[in-house]
Amino acid sequence: MKTIGILGGMGPLATIDFLGKLSKAGGPDCPRILMDLDPTIPSRTLAILGKGIDPGPRILAGIRDLRCRGAEVIAVPCNSAHCWYPRGIAGAGWLNMPRAVSQALRCYPRVIILGGLATVSRFLYSDYLSDAQYLSPDDNESIYRLITDIKLMPAPSMGMAARLAQIIGKYRDSCDAFLLACTELSIIWPTNERGECLSFAGTPVVDSSWEYAKAVMAKARED
Repeated sequence: MKTIGILGGMGPLATIDFLGKLSKAGGPDCPRILMDLDPTIPSRTLAILGKGIDPGPRILAGIRDLRCRGAEVIAVPCNSAHCWYPRGIAGAGWLNMPRAVSQALRCYPRVIILGGLATVSRFLYSDYLSDAQYLSPDDNESIYRLITDIKLMPAPSMGMAARLAQIIGKYRDSCDAFLLACTELSIIWPTNERGECLSFAGTPVVDSSWEYAKAVMAKARED
């Protein structure tokens, strides 16, 4: 099996959560995993707003370092980081998260994307899901504030999941699935024993972190 490299730290708690999901997806046959947990990578949100440093060079430098250390499949478990995916990345082994996750959503015609400012403002999933839908501007702002609060908390909180449920409640009859398109949101939503998200009022909730973990593991197992 191929060695997996994880470029994480965006944010750290979400990366640790992703590592657990990757290990779960691998089971007892898990390949070697290298990780660079780098919370000093510049903010994707501030960069999109024109108020911060471009994180692209640091992301690509981290990927190159993982490749030099022997990683053959690169995972970057941060949806927003994929706004910088196209920059000279061909052949570097970086598995595109939105593209991989979208493969798991083909059976849902209408998917509402719940993500951070970079993911939503750049309509990142619309490149792969023609009918991707988004929340209203006010509700997106509520999601952004929730993501910020999750990054500041020491551990997952059920109160955070309740806040998310309250935000998306009005949309449950207008979509076929919700996508947790921010790995911070993946931390707080309840799951079953298989690691799958519990549905919301009968509407499926798909976790981008879990789907990406499965796709990364499948790529590592390719001949």
